[in-house]
Amino acid sequence: MTVHKNLRNLCVILVIIIFSDTILAKSKIVGDLKIENDTVNFGKVLVGTSVPISFDLTNIGNTSIPIKVVPSCESCTKILESTFIIEVGKTSKLNVKLETFELTGPSERTLSLYVGNTMKRIILRMKGEVFSPIKIDPSYIYFPKSKNKDLSQTLSVFIQNESNMDLLLDGVFSENKIFSPKLVRINDKYELLVKTVPPLNYGKNEGYISFKTNYPKLPVYKIKAVSNIQPPIYFTPSRIYLKKGIQSKPVRKYFKLSFENLQKPINILNTELSAKGLILEKLEKTNKYISYSIYLPEGYKVSNSYEEQLKITTNLPEFNNVVLEIKGLDGF
Repeated sequence: MTVHKNLRNLCVILVIIIFSDTILAKSKIVGDLKIENDTVNFGKVLVGTSVPISFDLTNIGNTSIPIKVVPSCESCTKILESTFIIEVGKTSKLNVKLETFELTGPSERTLSLYVGNTMKRIILRMKGEVFSPIKIDPSYIYFPKSKNKDLSQTLSVFIQNESNMDLLLDGVFSENKIFSPKLVRINDKYELLVKTVPPLNYGKNEGYISFKTNYPKLPVYKIKAVSNIQPPIYFTPSRIYLKKGIQSKPVRKYFKLSFENLQKPINILNTELSAKGLILEKLEKTNKYISYSIYLPEGYKVSNSYEEQLKITTNLPEFNNVVLEIKGLDGF
């Protein structure tokens, strides 16, 4: 009796599992676009593996469909073709390479798929588990934000062996000369010391620090280093986001052009707003900033591919052009 009951329970569990997999694998239709599977499980892979992933997209409508793809993580997702057109009755493959150096444990990355000239966005998911024989603490090298590009800073991360073999690391190398790495062994652990080498560039300085390992199928391990240097002239916020779609009411976005520690007074020679239909308003000027607003009238449309900018030209040679990006965003 107990055996039959256990077998019956096992069958129920198997049915649930099979049914769940069927749900994951079933096709999805949005408008005239059919997606064979909007979630791909790439299984369990070793860190550093480049995982090829593809999604089948079919046009079941009567007109061609333009497609634009935007990854949630640009550094770890390589899209072979981010914009393309699917003709009537045709199936196109969206081919992606997922780089796993920045992933660990159960991981998920997404793609935003924008369909035609509509405001429709489809989320495609890539799920799996990334195994690493190395534990790095912290997992990234982020230097504290600085205003001084001539300041040298040093950070360290600790590397611990998570495998069942004696792990040997050497040959440390930086792809960006701004970062100088040194690898030190301390008993059964390693310490990776990374120093910034001035002068740095204003804005984001980044690059991968690599070292060799003796672990099978992982000849090289990479960790990202980032150092942000705030220029003496900058926008706050650093980017303007507009809600995608047709604006149901007038909208104003406020921002400042801030400046400090300048060698001579700043003069604005020209302002150029690339977006048609927006109105730039200058509100106030002090010895530390100039405040502005951008006005969106009612009915203004922010499309899926909306990417505009405000360019301000100054009298300072090193900061002749200061650019503020203006982008569309799904929902707020």
